[in-house]
Amino acid sequence: YALPGTYTVTLTVTNTVGTDEFSLEVAYATLPAPALSGNTTVCEGGSTTLTADVEAGNTAVWSTGGVVVYTGVTFPTPAVTAPVTYSVQQLEDKPILNAGPPNNTFGGGGNHNTGFDGQVLFEAYAPFKIISVFVYAQGAGDRTIRLLDNAGEELASTTVFVPAGPSRIAININVPAAGNFRLANTSQNLYRNNAGANYPYNLDGLLSIYSSNATGGNELNYYYYFYDWEVQESTCVSEVAEVALNTSPGPIAGFSAESDNLGVNFTDNSTGGPSTWSWDFGDGSPTVSEQNPTHNYAAAGTYMVELTVSNGACSSTYRQELTVGTTGTIDPDGLHGWKVFPNPASDAVNIELLKPMTGSTGLEVRDAAGRLVLSQPLHLQRTNINTAAFAAGVYQFRVTGEAGTSVRLVTIIR
Repeated sequence: YALPGTYTVTLTVTNTVGTDEFSLEVAYATLPAPALSGNTTVCEGGSTTLTADVEAGNTAVWSTGGVVVYTGVTFPTPAVTAPVTYSVQQLEDKPILNAGPPNNTFGGGGNHNTGFDGQVLFEAYAPFKIISVFVYAQGAGDRTIRLLDNAGEELASTTVFVPAGPSRIAININVPAAGNFRLANTSQNLYRNNAGANYPYNLDGLLSIYSSNATGGNELNYYYYFYDWEVQESTCVSEVAEVALNTSPGPIAGFSAESDNLGVNFTDNSTGGPSTWSWDFGDGSPTVSEQNPTHNYAAAGTYMVELTVSNGACSSTYRQELTVGTTGTIDPDGLHGWKVFPNPASDAVNIELLKPMTGSTGLEVRDAAGRLVLSQPLHLQRTNINTAAFAAGVYQFRVTGEAGTSVRLVTIIR
């Protein structure tokens, strides 16, 4: 039907004796687009949970950029690093069912490679998808499987790699409507039974596999290639609903440190306007909420210091390994093996790796509000970063590798 509504369907039958009629009202309605709920503003790099309100027994399909990313009513998003829009549709959650003989053990047969176009004939009572079939192959290689109409015209085709021996292969062929069809292969070394077939193989309300195209009066004895079909009736799909997620940059944590033997003065270098600070000095002492604390260690050694900052909505954590027990500035260059210069800078900044980096190493640059302005991998010992388009201000240069993350503050002047 072209439009939703209620229609009266009348069947009239006539023979030599007379005429009779039977009428039935048929209601056709589309599924409504699902109502959506969830937090649509996400801390950059965080995730959220979105929920689609669908009719009982239905499910939801979520996609972005035309690619399905999740099926289910409640969608836990991946990490969101930039604004993104998800499209959502509700659909009937039809079950996957099995049709046809479950295996090839019901009679004699063998691998078929004569060039004959072997076909199984079936009637569809509604549109459905053939998701997969079970086959027995002599030798690994590509096989082409075709859907034909009852006149032998090709409607769909797929070529799949089939391993040697028994295996289930995905074909994902859509049977477009009710009617008579054939599933075919040109005997590409697939097993077929030449005796023992027990037609019809019925799946009530959906299909009936009723014959083969074998010659010589053997059409009801032979069965070609395709066992234990997995099928799913086509579903009603709603109109599309969309939900746009925006990102909040939030604060970005960072700090520097200066030591006087076992005493260390910490300076908060975080950007993005944090309002709370939590320091873990890595020695088992209680956390501290001051912005720029001083901490006295009981013994010389190396400690992993962690600063977590928050603006009340979003938080960020920065970790840095510090060695205490000497006097002077604790040099991040020596600890993390890189430096940035000149600083202040204008049109260009150099990133120099002072020691070999293992694994992938990347650079992120964020402005004082925490917004990401540059992201790129670092492959060379020295990389020149073009900052000519940067507005004047303080920027956070963050290098991340397998050993962790390190941050420098760079001032751009104009």
